[in-house]
Amino acid sequence: MRFHSSDDQRLMLQFAAELGFPVCLKPNAWAKGRGVFPSVPDVEALDQLITHLIDDLESPDLLIEQHIRGEN
Repeated sequence: MRFHSSDDQRLMLQFAAELGFPVCLKPNAWAKGRGVFPSVPDVEALDQLITHLIDDLESPDLLIEQHIRGEN
């Protein structure tokens, strides 16, 4: 699901908890895997990473998705 930095961060965390951990967090507008966190293990880590992407890396649009384990 797509979120914007103006959204309440609690809504992002609640969505991820309902989706189930681990989740994948990534900036919506970047390319080539930049800023992608493919296996965020829990709410605490997600909270820190959302803050990092919004405040430090200035990425206002974020995607939170289900993490799907691969073979590699």
